[in-house]
Amino acid sequence: MIRKTDRLKLAVVLIGVVAAVLLIAVSAVFANAYGARRAGDNAAALHRAETMLASAAIVRTQVGQAALVATYVANQPEQDVLAAEVARAEAAAALADYEQVAGLYAEAYAVEGTGTAELITAYQSAATELLAFVDGGELETANDLLGSSLNPAYTEVVASVASDRDDTVNDLAAAQTVIGRISEIARFLVAFLIPSAAILLYRWAARRERHQADLETRLEAQRALNKAKDEFVASVSHELRTPLTSIYGFAQLLAEGGYEDPSTTSALVDLIRGEADELSRMVEDLLTAARADAGALAYHLQDFEAGEAVERALAPLLKAGISLELNVETAEIYADDFRFRQIIRNLVSNARRYGGEPIGVRGVVSAEGYRVTVYDHGEGVAPHVSDRLFQRFVHQGHQPLLVGSVGLGLSIVRILAEGMGGGVSYERANEETRFVVVIPLAVAARMAPRQELAS
Repeated sequence: MIRKTDRLKLAVVLIGVVAAVLLIAVSAVFANAYGARRAGDNAAALHRAETMLASAAIVRTQVGQAALVATYVANQPEQDVLAAEVARAEAAAALADYEQVAGLYAEAYAVEGTGTAELITAYQSAATELLAFVDGGELETANDLLGSSLNPAYTEVVASVASDRDDTVNDLAAAQTVIGRISEIARFLVAFLIPSAAILLYRWAARRERHQADLETRLEAQRALNKAKDEFVASVSHELRTPLTSIYGFAQLLAEGGYEDPSTTSALVDLIRGEADELSRMVEDLLTAARADAGALAYHLQDFEAGEAVERALAPLLKAGISLELNVETAEIYADDFRFRQIIRNLVSNARRYGGEPIGVRGVVSAEGYRVTVYDHGEGVAPHVSDRLFQRFVHQGHQPLLVGSVGLGLSIVRILAEGMGGGVSYERANEETRFVVVIPLAVAARMAPRQELAS
């Protein structure tokens, strides 16, 4: 028999063992919670770092765009100065957002007194200085600062913030490893001692894991979005630089004596005119997309003759010697003259780039309204692309951005056509690729109240 004292000692030992195990289990649970909180804090800091990188990229894009548009408007007096004002306002808004994001980033990473804080401030100062020169009309200085000051400052900020972000990612991975080990210990102990608690702990851990997976998915989506933005900005910069380089080269040829030969002069002027028109179209597409996103795209509706508007839209191409079939009926339509011509230019440009000759424009009056068809005799659009034709940044298959294209043309056509009460569609018939735009007739529009529309 076990003596009373021995039973007492055994009970004390058992109680001690159970208490120790329970203490370990409780400690494991609390340690797990601490690790999860640490992972959450790191994830929040990582999100702020990604936001900081995105904000810096947006500032560089908007400030550069403000300088580019201001320069373009200054060199083209007939252009709408509203474009420069909108670009300047967007740049100012981006700078304001950047300042707010920088404050949140400083709270997350405690960057006061560090090199990162100085780089963030220096980048903001460079952007502010560049905009000041734009406001003062010193556009040449502003464009020089874009390459000599703003871009290097951006590179330094991105490198510093990316370094902080990578450190946070490593810390987050370490925290996840600790959480995993502690969870295994806690589950083992609870499975033997408290079966009912094991179920609760398992369900709690499962929820934590799902939350962690969701967090990682969001972080990955944010990285993909930032990458897409950077690629888009780089592509747009390249596409805008191409016609600018051509214009500069042709102008140099004229300056070096090309004007001495009338035929050479005429050819170079036609080339410059064509590249300038293409550059104007791309810039206008970018501005239209930005205004549509901001809800600031306005339509100045009026009666005008559709056939004349089509001819005016295609005049630069015809003067450049481009062959186009033109067969448009005379009819009064109710639309925005400038936006209507923008639709025609975008569809013809799309046909020239992706279609095959002959290319032409037909305009007829139908029961739906004035029906404008831009056609070509190319191979048409692949079935897997046709359903997404009027979305942004859609190209054939997985091809990269092509010269003269920023992936906005057809989406801009849809936005403008629908904004003026019409529509656009694609069809393939009789070996023709056709893009059909329907615009309201003036007669039908008179039966409804007229007003300026804002999209």
